[in-house]
Amino acid sequence: MQLFGEYMIVYYYPLKKKVKGYKKSDAYPSVRALNSCLRLAKASSRDTIMRITDVVNDYDLLSHYTLARPPVISIEEPDKIKNGATSDTIPGKYWPACITTKSPNIYRATYDYLCDAENHTYTPGFLKIFGLTADFSTKNFSYAYQPSENGRYGLDNFLYATLNMSYTARGKWIKKLFMVDRPITVNTYVEWYPVETTYLTIDEYKEMRKDNDPIKFDKGDIASDDFPAAAPLLRRLNTDN
Repeated sequence: MQLFGEYMIVYYYPLKKKVKGYKKSDAYPSVRALNSCLRLAKASSRDTIMRITDVVNDYDLLSHYTLARPPVISIEEPDKIKNGATSDTIPGKYWPACITTKSPNIYRATYDYLCDAENHTYTPGFLKIFGLTADFSTKNFSYAYQPSENGRYGLDNFLYATLNMSYTARGKWIKKLFMVDRPITVNTYVEWYPVETTYLTIDEYKEMRKDNDPIKFDKGDIASDDFPAAAPLLRRLNTDN
């Protein structure tokens, strides 16, 4: 199975920890436009490609768009980079926890969420509630920013972020969705970019959050139209249609 998706997502985040009238659920990504396609191929049957047009669908869990969150918590350059170095590594228990690099054009921080796992493998227990067991072998988040003179980074200079994730999944949900009895391997790559940031009063926020209408796709100035891994799928979809 191969899944490709483009999403327009709206978030609402408070600038302070506690804001009267703000609903914490609004920090969860709200999909307002979707352009997605899916390829299903089995040795014993046809090779099928389909468009996914419903915002809520059976394959949402595998898209992992819910992990595409903006960096609302500010970070600061490590002392080594402040003193002129172009890179720095913060160690975890077994693996590097964070690798930062800085050039005249970009500041990047990459986090390894499995750095404290001895075998670089982690199995979240809470997923079993959903009839799913997943053994993660890769989970890396990388955030890119415009270089800052004061050494602090957040929403104001955020450029884009990426997620690389690999895991082996098994359980009732996998059997039902894929109609297989054996575990499956999932390899995921996600990119996200800010298109627009708007600062609202609490009254403006309350009014705007009522609007769930679809919004027009806007890739901004940074997002790429080049997706090498998905190119054969997109080419075939466009040919078939």
